[in-house]
Amino acid sequence: MPKVTEAHIEARRQQILEAARTCFSRQGFHQTTVQDICKEAGLSPGAVYRYFPSKDHIIAATCLDCQQGIVDLIEAAKSEWGSPLQSLDFIVDHVIEWLNGDSSHEATMMNVQLWSEAMRSEEIKMRS
Repeated sequence: MPKVTEAHIEARRQQILEAARTCFSRQGFHQTTVQDICKEAGLSPGAVYRYFPSKDHIIAATCLDCQQGIVDLIEAAKSEWGSPLQSLDFIVDHVIEWLNGDSSHEATMMNVQLWSEAMRSEEIKMRS
């Protein structure tokens, strides 16, 4: 049996998280079911549960991805620019570009839900 590559595992994980983000922004965390995520991702429940044992784990991974995106932006700003003012300008430019994007409303609504859930969820607190 062929061995599954790390790249394939990560691609499938991201496929599930992207489907989850779509469902969460459309329906909210608490109204979204794992079945909704499976349908959006085009995967069976068994395939989704292979990567995430529960919906709470999917929510936690979504929150952590969001946090990592912020960390990556800050790291890019620090490595690209010498002064704190230039770094701040870089970050502000990227945030404004993101806010002007086509999906900024959905992304903003989901980020509000993510941060709210992060305050309540022990799973997310433990992983952060």
